[in-house]
This record gives sequence, structure tokens and C-alpha cells, in this order.
Amino acid sequence: MRTRAATVAAATALALMAGCGGEDDKQGPLSKADYIASADDICSSLEEQLSGLPAAETIEELTERNAEVARLSNAALRRIRALGPPAAIRPQVERYLASVSRIVDLQNRQYEATARKRAKEVVRLGKALAAEGLRSRGIAFKIGFQACGVS
Repeated sequence: MRTRAATVAAATALALMAGCGGEDDKQGPLSKADYIASADDICSSLEEQLSGLPAAETIEELTERNAEVARLSNAALRRIRALGPPAAIRPQVERYLASVSRIVDLQNRQYEATARKRAKEVVRLGKALAAEGLRSRGIAFKIGFQACGVS
């Protein structure tokens, strides 16, 4: 279960990081290629951060780790919403963000179920996360991401 949870957490966080930018992004709308390149750079960086998180050995450690992933995910979701995609891919990005929002919600609910030791609920939510993750990856692939939400 730890491997699956780590994979889902990493995929979720990567999906959320698509399109996060800095102050230089205020110069004007990004082109599709620039938007995708910027997002993929950030997702690669996030993957490194996530791989540096300590493995959880207990429910308490798993709860702490999940809280950190959720914190990163929620912050990234706010940043991606603020970036604003180019018009050429805006509808796909909006669908992608809606899917990512569903993933974050499911992930948070699964974290709570894990902390409460509700195994059946954890499994049910894990299946829902897997299905939504596939949907999100499909959208990310159509947008053209190489790292965000595709790995």
C-alpha cells in the first residue's frame, strides 16, 4: 500500500504543479510551448522534492507525510490557477484542473481515512484516485506535458 500511496501522491503533486510560475510570468501570456516547458521544469523539480520525503513506517508518520504532500499540492493548485494558460489550451487546462481538484479532494479524504484506520474506505478511495489519475494523465498528455501529470 505504501508504494501505491507514494505513487498516487507523487502523480497528484506533479499534476498540480503543471504551470506554476514566478514573477517573470507577469510579462504577458505564455505561448503554449513556453507554458508547457515551464510547467514541465517545475514538475521535474517537484518530483525531486517528493522523492526526498522520508518513507513512513507508522500510521502517524504516514499521516504527517500525507499532510506535507497535501500542503504542497494545495499550494501548487493555487499557483496553477493563478498562472492562466494560453487561449489555445485553456479548455484542456480547465478540464485538467477540474480533474486535479477531484484528485486532491479524494487524496485528502483517503488521508483522513488512513488516519482513522478505515481500511475499506482507504481501498475504495484508492480505486477512485486511480480512475481519476488516469483521466488526469490523459488530459495532460493531450495538452502536451512531458513531466506534469504524465509520469
